[in-house]
Amino acid sequence: MPIEYDHEVYNVRGSPRVGQKKHRLYLVEGLRAEALYDITDQICDGYYWFRAQSLHNTSHGEAEMETSYTTGLKVTKGESLTETWGVGAAYSGLSFDIGGSRTTFTSEETETSETHSVRVTVPPQTTTFLYQRVFRFKTRLWFLNDAWNELIRVGGWCNTTPVCVDGDVEIYSNDYFPSDVELTGAGTVVAEETRDPVEFTTTKPINECSPGCQYYLPEKGVEIPGDPYCMWQP
Repeated sequence: MPIEYDHEVYNVRGSPRVGQKKHRLYLVEGLRAEALYDITDQICDGYYWFRAQSLHNTSHGEAEMETSYTTGLKVTKGESLTETWGVGAAYSGLSFDIGGSRTTFTSEETETSETHSVRVTVPPQTTTFLYQRVFRFKTRLWFLNDAWNELIRVGGWCNTTPVCVDGDVEIYSNDYFPSDVELTGAGTVVAEETRDPVEFTTTKPINECSPGCQYYLPEKGVEIPGDPYCMWQP
């Protein structure tokens, strides 16, 4: 099925987690071996067609015009996703099905910002719009502590509420098309959920996790769910 072009916005049915990325934050070897990982859940909200350029041809003949669009990732909510966690790397290489077609992000769409030149043919006495596809994601980071032969999902102080960092991401992709019609309205598409979720053994309070984990996450400014009666809580 081809990419949908009829509407300006396409919302995804449900909240499908289309990808997960596991990344090691540190590793300690030896008798007190431990490691900590962040897991990035990539939940697709859909996409919209961003009007990157408007090209006006006032002449009486067909005109070929040079224009451009820019690819890259923007965090619209949760600044620490880029400042602390470098979320762009987690989206590089993400491949998933949406609207019946396969989408795969490259590093120039997620880790850098690139401007691309294109030539568009504009009919006489008309305006042509250059549209670029922008994907929307809800992003959740959570943490796995590898210690004592267990993969522990990290919880709060004296509680098992998972420690998370949440935010929203938009990816200005390499998909574009020229249109002599201004897009409006909204449609619906389906995105396929990932079939290989990251596994863990159990969820434990952070005060029952390894010493390195207890130090690392607060030091990075992560908000740890608290308990007013927890004696280990700072």
